[in-house]
Amino acid sequence: MFLILIPVAGASSTFLSFTYDDNQVLLASPPYLWAGTTGGLVRYEIGTGKRINLTTLEGLPSMNVLSLSAYKDGGVYAGTLGEGLAVINKEGKILQIMDQIDGLSDSIVMSVIETGNTIYVGTGSGIYYYGKRSFLKLTDFPMIQVNDIKIKGESIFAATPLGLYEIPIKTKKPRKIEVPGFKGGILCLASTPTHLYLGTNQGVIRLKTESSEVSTLGVKEGLPVSTILSLKVDGGKVYIGTQRGLRVSTEDLQLLNLSLPHEVKDVPIQSLEVTGEYLFTGTSKGLVRLLKTDLTKRLVFGSMVPLYSNRITALHKHKNNIFLGTSKGLSFYSEDFGYIKEVLSAVEVTGLGALNDDLYVASTSGLYRLNIPLLKVIETYDVRKGLFHNQIFDLKVLDGEIYLATRLGVQIFDPVRKRFEAFFLRDVLSLCIKPDLIYAGTLKGLYSKGTVDTEFKRVGGSFSPDTTIRSLTSSTSSLFLATPEGILEYREDRGTFTYLKLPQVGTIYSMLEENHFLFIAAEKGFIVYDFINGSFIALNNLDSLPSDAVLSFFKELNKIYLGTANGLLVTTYVGASKSVFYDISMHSLRRAIEEAAKNGIVKGFPDKSFRPDGITTRAQFSVMLLKTLGVMPPLAYTSSFIDVSTKHWAAPYIEELVKRGVVSKGGSFRPNTEIRREEAAEWIVRLLKFPLVKPTSPTFRDVPPTSPFYSFIETTKKEEIFLGTPQGNFLPKFPLSRAEAVTVLRRIRNERL
Repeated sequence: MFLILIPVAGASSTFLSFTYDDNQVLLASPPYLWAGTTGGLVRYEIGTGKRINLTTLEGLPSMNVLSLSAYKDGGVYAGTLGEGLAVINKEGKILQIMDQIDGLSDSIVMSVIETGNTIYVGTGSGIYYYGKRSFLKLTDFPMIQVNDIKIKGESIFAATPLGLYEIPIKTKKPRKIEVPGFKGGILCLASTPTHLYLGTNQGVIRLKTESSEVSTLGVKEGLPVSTILSLKVDGGKVYIGTQRGLRVSTEDLQLLNLSLPHEVKDVPIQSLEVTGEYLFTGTSKGLVRLLKTDLTKRLVFGSMVPLYSNRITALHKHKNNIFLGTSKGLSFYSEDFGYIKEVLSAVEVTGLGALNDDLYVASTSGLYRLNIPLLKVIETYDVRKGLFHNQIFDLKVLDGEIYLATRLGVQIFDPVRKRFEAFFLRDVLSLCIKPDLIYAGTLKGLYSKGTVDTEFKRVGGSFSPDTTIRSLTSSTSSLFLATPEGILEYREDRGTFTYLKLPQVGTIYSMLEENHFLFIAAEKGFIVYDFINGSFIALNNLDSLPSDAVLSFFKELNKIYLGTANGLLVTTYVGASKSVFYDISMHSLRRAIEEAAKNGIVKGFPDKSFRPDGITTRAQFSVMLLKTLGVMPPLAYTSSFIDVSTKHWAAPYIEELVKRGVVSKGGSFRPNTEIRREEAAEWIVRLLKFPLVKPTSPTFRDVPPTSPFYSFIETTKKEEIFLGTPQGNFLPKFPLSRAEAVTVLRRIRNERL
């Protein structure tokens, strides 16, 4: 059995984060307004403020949306932090995700704009533009962050920390524009037919690009601060978003003295948008709709009460209420009413456990007893009241007693007698409590204590660890230990330690064994290991996580609450495989492989694996290539090769390649031999009948003009099918891996024969 983790119904009720209303960028596409935030993408109805939230639950590749640009029929291009560019229709459906698979090597998309049939993307290290099948980098542009890009006339203008650049659309040859009297960074741009407006760290600059004529508006002229975060020009006015509120000027930068509501005063205005009769201001505290003719008439669009910290370090559920321990305190969340309340502040929570109507809160500053009905802390315990040490690392509850792991040892607290029983042991980080045995994970290995023992003793045995044990959990016969090297299984009946075969997931924060499954919260995702089949799945931000770092979790029947470094995610699970193939859960090209499987191009192997880094055979590539182009050949009644029978699974496809002149019949085909990259290039060019090119100077350092595959390789480069390595090599003799094959074929999926 495999597991699938499925978001529960209703996206807005399954993900909590402070960042939903941190509005970094806005785009109007009537009747909707799109807001890119550090918690996802939000679509508002302009008239009513009704919203839908798009997060990784709905397929958005990253929670953090940095840029937006208009897509056809009311949709948007959404540039994200580290996960590329998403194409979204007006209903909020993710149509395509463009990232490194599509040549976008830098997937931090700071700005996006489309002109004609070309998409220009400003990234953290330069500008990319979409060519025939993939993104290409603007090679003459400096390797520098691009904060904003705008079109004016026949050129694209780019705002960077080093100044302003112009890129003519026809030549794509960038040049730096010297702005008289200005040396510094440009954060945002706005344009009119005659002028370009620069939002800089020294105020607003109006530039006439043809004559280099400039005028400025800064602190001396009445702006509260010099750093400009956003700009919009509309109806003869310039709307200016500063770090200390909104300001409005005329187009010639004469500041207007207008009455402004308190929601847009003394708060960073990170984004601005104008549509119809409204001005929208995006701030870190919410989205405000202002009437352009009277800015005091405003409506604050829907704003959820924020978490007090997104870093959720501990979780506990009581009825339909969730307690969230964070790095800054304890919050209470009502699933029924959707509100959040802070109940304990200024403490770092490390563990939670309930006993009757009390919730016990472990922290780095002591132990707290909170009455659940009252939502009030009624007792506090620290070193003055019997604690070994105020720094508590773990808390467990069993048979009416509270077990604590502290810096100086293990303590058992009796709530009735209000008495601590203490056992000295250095640096205890984790506990596992059984009816007759206590296990303690420390900085230097595993210790245990029976009911009759007076102290903890080191647990020995083959491969007994002497390193940090951050988490412990047990099954009927085994104990599982999270160490820096991975997860160890300790067989109590044999006294032996064995490492589980799991991917490298970084630091493991929490574990739970249940019904032959091991649930693991870790630095690089959430892992579920199936002991019966010896397989696993891994969730990261390709799935539904707001952050790869899962610090805590709470399991209730078929529902799992995941506390991450960027909010809470609630999922359910059923008996099926989350990923199409169990061995691609953490592969960088997973998205392309799953898309190919969905389209029937690949099927994988009988054991439900894909083997992404394995070789692609000539038979496999024959099938994949033709299926990509929608070709379904007839059955093969004769064979052109001595080593391919008519009953071979790939025979119809191989024969189709012969008919189309891709391969020559006769002799051996070698169906189970690896296909080299140079051979794959030849097959693609011959099948698609691309005009051969033969440049005098080779594009790749390892493919000279004398190579018999030279023209085929150069043609695939011209057609943007094979792009080569960052070092300028093609690696012609290297076998094509299965993941690489999917990536290359993805670039020709829209070709028609």
